[in-house]
Amino acid sequence: MKTMISLSSKNYAELTYINDSKKDLMIIYPGGGYEYTSLREAEVVAKEFRLEGFHSLVYYYRETKLLYPDTMLEVYELLSKLKALPNIGRLFVCGFSAGGHLALHSLIKYKNFFSGAILSYPVISNDKDAIHQGSFDKLLGPNLQYKDEVSLEKIITRKLPPIFIWHTKSDQAVPVSNAYKLVSKLEQTKTPYELLLFEDGPHGLSLATKEVTFPDVDPLVYEQKYQEIATWFKKAVSFIKNI
Repeated sequence: MKTMISLSSKNYAELTYINDSKKDLMIIYPGGGYEYTSLREAEVVAKEFRLEGFHSLVYYYRETKLLYPDTMLEVYELLSKLKALPNIGRLFVCGFSAGGHLALHSLIKYKNFFSGAILSYPVISNDKDAIHQGSFDKLLGPNLQYKDEVSLEKIITRKLPPIFIWHTKSDQAVPVSNAYKLVSKLEQTKTPYELLLFEDGPHGLSLATKEVTFPDVDPLVYEQKYQEIATWFKKAVSFIKNI
């Protein structure tokens, strides 16, 4: 059963219940460089989480391209609406790339809402050795006074809910140094985490299955080439279910 959750902007969320029972909810923030929400990391991912027993929600957060700090005010609006729903248990969040940045930012700002997170090749830092410039340009616009507030490793000061992170070492768009900087802060704050690294693979692999093939790649070739990376999903689900 699907239902749309409207927000104050044109952004919205699509909530799908697998049945009428109260179950944990997996909130999905697709990537897209804070420019758009990638369909390769949206409903196709939500479907897999439903098969694992989660209600799912996909947050389409760039229909109105809010800038920080308005982005976080809208996240609070969404989370408040979700907490009021009777069939929602614990909240988890799964974010990809820039969506990973929004997911971790949500976890930091509103940690009491969440029980855990999955971060897939996440944008974390705006340090020169890690930055994905386009994401921060779209997130901040002219609001450069907030630059340090959105370099997330700089604002982690307390223990967070458990986090599963995966990345590829050869990612040329969002360097793996983002994951390293995050893990360093998680160690300092004694936040439970698991880091899964793969040697080779481009940015934006999503599930790494034929359903999310890059447009110029044969689906079967894609699935075969990245079959090892596709193991991240089951490992992440196992991590979440053991929280």
